[in-house]
Amino acid sequence: MKKFNTIRRSLIAATLLGCCGLTSTTAVAQQQVPSKVDVAWNRFYDYEEVTQIVKDLVAAYPDLLSVESLGKSEQGRDLWVVTLNNPETGKAEDKPAMYIDGNVHGNEVQATETVLYAIWYLTKSYGEVEQLTDLVDRVAFYFVPSQNPDGRAEWFANPNTPRSARTGQRPTDNDYDGQLDEDGPEDLDGDGHITSMWKFDPNGRYRRNALDPRIIERVPEGEQGELSRLGSEGIDNDGDGRINEDGPGG
Repeated sequence: MKKFNTIRRSLIAATLLGCCGLTSTTAVAQQQVPSKVDVAWNRFYDYEEVTQIVKDLVAAYPDLLSVESLGKSEQGRDLWVVTLNNPETGKAEDKPAMYIDGNVHGNEVQATETVLYAIWYLTKSYGEVEQLTDLVDRVAFYFVPSQNPDGRAEWFANPNTPRSARTGQRPTDNDYDGQLDEDGPEDLDGDGHITSMWKFDPNGRYRRNALDPRIIERVPEGEQGELSRLGSEGIDNDGDGRINEDGPGG
């Protein structure tokens, strides 16, 4: 059985490597090769900066990259798609394709940088890393760095909860009162974040963590708490008795 499992794992590894265009089952460390475009990968980029990085990459590698807009977002931002293909080995539409996108949810911003990094690394590795050169010669890549540029822009510009700026920013009547986006969160204490509001309550089900009082934890059954959750930070803008039930977007 142990021998069978070893063989099975080897076959799975070989299959995965084959799908990626690699012909060896030996892991290959990422090679450090120079790029024509300098990008710092220790930070996030807003929409304008993402657009500039895309344009810089296309300008630096015109024989491999092209960019076009799939259309406009609700707020008028271009939805960029970058095609990576070596035309000397065939048309993109005649090759197997790999589609990579990111930032479907506006608050999951790190995916955009991941897509940009893939473009950056594949282009700078072409002609330098044999396996990746072969891969780019055989496969056409299509990259959409951000599917939700409006949600991303909202996340950058305004205080948000962990769940807000997730959708697109088309005005929506979430609470079915005939108004659009009229009751979103407010940063009441001006700290740049939308957090939860709590009140002291001897019968509450929550308490501060003993090691880190910034953390609120639920008390185990049978133990006494000290806090009750009032809701997320904000006020009742439309007077319906609810808070933050109709924020920006859907």
